Amino acid sequence: MSDLEPSYSLESSYSTYLATDSTSTIPMLDIQLSADDQAVMRLLSPEALAGWTSARIEENMPVDRIRTLKSLKNSLALINRKLPPEILMEIFVHITSHSIPICGSPARWFVILHVCRLWRSLVFRTPACWAAVAEAELWNGFQVIRRDSSISRRAKLFLTLSRQTPLTLTLGGLPAHVSQIVTPHINHISYLALRVREHKELALLLSAGMPLLQELRVAHYYVNKHDHYQEVLVTDVTRLPRLRSLWFPASFISLSGLARLAGQLKQLVACTCECASCMANPPTLQGLLDVLKDCSSLEGLIMEDVLYGQPSATWDRPLSLPALRELEMLRNFLSSLAAILPHFAIPKYCKVCLIDSGAPCLREVLPEDIHSFHPIALADTVEFQFYEHDGATVKTYGGGFNFLHTIVYNVDAAAAFTFFSGISPPLNNITKLILRTPPSLMDVTDVDKAALRTLLDSLPLIYHLDATSYNGHSDYLSLLGETSSAGGCLCPRLEDLTVRFQWRFFPLQWYADKDIQLPYDSEEPPRPPSRTGPEALKILCDGAVQVLEQRGHAVSLKTLRIAVYSEAYEKHISEMERWNESTRGETERLQMRVGHVVDNIAVEYAGEYFFTGISRSMRI
Repeated sequence: MSDLEPSYSLESSYSTYLATDSTSTIPMLDIQLSADDQAVMRLLSPEALAGWTSARIEENMPVDRIRTLKSLKNSLALINRKLPPEILMEIFVHITSHSIPICGSPARWFVILHVCRLWRSLVFRTPACWAAVAEAELWNGFQVIRRDSSISRRAKLFLTLSRQTPLTLTLGGLPAHVSQIVTPHINHISYLALRVREHKELALLLSAGMPLLQELRVAHYYVNKHDHYQEVLVTDVTRLPRLRSLWFPASFISLSGLARLAGQLKQLVACTCECASCMANPPTLQGLLDVLKDCSSLEGLIMEDVLYGQPSATWDRPLSLPALRELEMLRNFLSSLAAILPHFAIPKYCKVCLIDSGAPCLREVLPEDIHSFHPIALADTVEFQFYEHDGATVKTYGGGFNFLHTIVYNVDAAAAFTFFSGISPPLNNITKLILRTPPSLMDVTDVDKAALRTLLDSLPLIYHLDATSYNGHSDYLSLLGETSSAGGCLCPRLEDLTVRFQWRFFPLQWYADKDIQLPYDSEEPPRPPSRTGPEALKILCDGAVQVLEQRGHAVSLKTLRIAVYSEAYEKHISEMERWNESTRGETERLQMRVGHVVDNIAVEYAGEYFFTGISRSMRI
């Protein structure tokens, strides 16, 4: 279904489209004429030229008819008859927009362009396609634009074809030859991320005015000189009327004049930077507070490991950011988050995210006065997640709202449990506890058990417990059958118990396959399980029954739910059917054994396998 050779150049395709399309106002009548024809035309008078063109038309009429018939046949293809042009154009946008920045090869748009005349016409009438292609071309061809003039020409043409479509540009820099390509189109750039060698090149761009720019992300090159970043970037905020999100090295936010934008920003990301200039001028808490005090509309604030050493500030009261809805602080080894937090008056419904890879304990991350720290003081739910290789995540919720998300890499289960159980007075507002552990913690240590036992003893109002488990005998579930310090069972008000079964079952031939990818990035091949998945599920249910019997018949539950993760079984129909039979059988068996003390019992598939890693996307 092609009426155009793939080697046909983009410029020729566009010129042909302009010459043949009925909506074109720029006729290019000689675009298909050969050099010989053009030479003859220059020798003929206008009167003779009319006769010559008539003769040439007669000679080429069969070729034109064949081309016309081919185009007619293509236009009658099923996809062209069934789908309206608007739908086809949306499909083209989807295909081209998902080819950047990693897959920004011209193959996709090039193939679409050369399918048929109808598609070519539609593509040229779809500016959003060319906006996506232009973004990919500038990203992938940035390093060679200066040496390869064809890339420069293509980028200019793509930007022209994008018309007034908002552009999302990510550039590796802004040298003069790139600036010349981008500058004519700055009026419709809505997102700009770039790495600069000096602020002067960016200042020239911003001073020209960018009326649609909503998000600006700037990073520095790792240069050894110290004198490139003193240039004031913004002198007239009216030239950036829609800018709401700013990502910038923390050391130069105040020096660059960007503080003038504080009143209109919705999101501010103070990034860490290891260039020589930023290392020579490290940011201070006082400097950041001076910028933030005018950010009355700020809804999101991210501080990425930007404060070196213990912070100091002369503010006599915490900084108030009334519109703030999310505060995120990341720290490696430079400063204490616990020392920074008291300088902020955090609004009631603001999510606080703390990520710390250097703190030895939670005390180094959370403020000293826990009861005045609303993400904990207002919480009714606490969730603990523990990873296979050191690290814990602690989350708190209140009325379903996620108040706190804390990731600490050097804290184990026992340390996390001990910290919360040691809070005085106790957190009597906590009514739900969630425990998530990876497979490596299926047999918990006595230290972990003792710490969790103390935590459960300090939270007597818990009525909902949601925990991962493996067998009900050597894991956290077995604690529910023990006696508390007051003489009764732990969690005396427990009404809802959810046990999430995390057993991974593989067929025995899986372990004999040396080429198979090892689970959990293990360096050693896995050992075959001592029992199959359904057998392990049966043992877990027996463990749950034993726990309920130890708690006594007087302590009843409203709900007992054993949830099997989707990755706990082989993703083949035969294996799933075998698991379905197992879950039905275990539900009936539990009903017979503990139905008199549990109102609702269910063994079912639910949720996804617990994710045991942490990943963050690149900033720029």
